[in-house]
Amino acid sequence: MGWLEARGDAVRNEAGEIVKLRGVVMEITNRRQVEEARMQRDVAEAASHNKTQFLSRVSHELRTPLNAVLGFAQLSQMDETLSPKHRQWAGVIMSSGQHMLDLIEDILDLSGAELGHLSVAPVDMDLGVLVLASLAELTMLADQAQVSLVPQLPQGVPLRVMGDPRRVRQIVNNLLSNAIKYNHAGGRVTLTAIDRGPVVELRVEDTGVGMSLAQLERMFTPFDRLGAESTGVKGSGIGLALAKKLVEMMGGEIRVHSQPGKGSAFLVTLPAASP
Repeated sequence: MGWLEARGDAVRNEAGEIVKLRGVVMEITNRRQVEEARMQRDVAEAASHNKTQFLSRVSHELRTPLNAVLGFAQLSQMDETLSPKHRQWAGVIMSSGQHMLDLIEDILDLSGAELGHLSVAPVDMDLGVLVLASLAELTMLADQAQVSLVPQLPQGVPLRVMGDPRRVRQIVNNLLSNAIKYNHAGGRVTLTAIDRGPVVELRVEDTGVGMSLAQLERMFTPFDRLGAESTGVKGSGIGLALAKKLVEMMGGEIRVHSQPGKGSAFLVTLPAASP
């Protein structure tokens, strides 16, 4: 069914009597379709904007009490009047709480990126030092999953890149935690960093479940877990989407190679610092 627009008026004589009618009929189907598409886009953008603002507000509200939980858990860890078992439990609270805080920070950053509020502050930094720190942070997660972490970094040579240390840490932690979570007991995560002149390449490779071509096409879509919600693996679908935004904001690139049942390899390139 199409759309028509009709316009007309009456032609009168000197006595004011209508002697004839004149008008024009135009086919406006294309114009109507464009207008309807624009209206639907505006509605979708408004809904997305409202969702982003809601997530940002909720995340801010969650962060304040969580900081208090982490603070008291840390004090409990340091309290020598408590038994070793109780201090160990406090450590579990710390680890779980820190994981939740990292998730909240990711939600806030993703919301900020969608609203245009996210920023990066690149400096000359040693990527190797940061990678080793991330590996130390995720050792407990890897041990629980019975996954080996295998760093392959150049010895005695700094890997200098232009990057925002906080943002690079988020990227590395997200890639490593994904590689651990979607692996299997006895699996391996290999982390390699190579200086390639104008860029430094960071490669995170796992022996996990891998991804199909259809999953790869949706991989960086926020909140899309690529069907993993049915596997029992916990996650939010935020980490990779945020990692991609952060890498690109620092002038880098992120790519992935994967095959079902054979694992995945994520490659991140960042600009090398000037000598």
